[in-house]
Amino acid sequence: MAEKNQVKTLEKCVHVLTCMADNLEPMTLNELIKKTGLKKTTTYRLLQALTSLQLMEKNPETKQYHLGPKLIYFGVTALGNLDLHKISLPIMTKLRNDTGETINLSILKGSEIIILARIRSDHLFNVNLSVGSRLPVNCTSQGKVILAYMNDDRANEIMENFIFEKKTEKTIVSMSALKNELELVREKGYAVNDEELEKGLSAVAAPIFNYAGEVIAAINVSYSTARHPEPEMYKRFSKKVITASKKISKSIGFSG
Repeated sequence: MAEKNQVKTLEKCVHVLTCMADNLEPMTLNELIKKTGLKKTTTYRLLQALTSLQLMEKNPETKQYHLGPKLIYFGVTALGNLDLHKISLPIMTKLRNDTGETINLSILKGSEIIILARIRSDHLFNVNLSVGSRLPVNCTSQGKVILAYMNDDRANEIMENFIFEKKTEKTIVSMSALKNELELVREKGYAVNDEELEKGLSAVAAPIFNYAGEVIAAINVSYSTARHPEPEMYKRFSKKVITASKKISKSIGFSG
């Protein structure tokens, strides 16, 4: 019952935001009540919540409400991810065809990477990953390569608050070890996951930069060590994944 009420409240919040967006102009509480058809107490309560979340803002002089800065952030991020996804897919497909392995595109949210796109190889491997899967930064090639190239203060903040969890005997489980790893990543231009997430699974990743030179995502080649037992197989794949990452970066405006 409580969950049902929460869904209804969320629907009302979206209704208020939609009415505000459709109107194009700021509105007072009474104008919003007429526009939404909601009760005064309900509308006021929703506006208080939306304002506290920076999804709405109130002008103290005119008493009018308008859409807040957090919505701009969400909108720009969503559009950016859609463009990134669209641009990356043909390049990811070529990389999959060139390597014969699974290709992943991920972004960083908090201390986890989220898989934005995934093109599987024809070789089955028992890894339960899909678009939307979240993985910790310390044991993933994409997480490490994004950390290595992001703003130092932000990277340190993530690492200082990170709870290290041992996935395999090779997982990095300390901040000092992770920092040393990131230094190596910057030297090489790519990051490696050497069975650190799951035994038998390795990967190599390269960073993707936007027009401002900020790292916004990573692309990797993921492969089974049973099929490629060579200790330094990642070196062969690294050149191809770096080429792919540069193509994507250039396509979204990076000129560095």
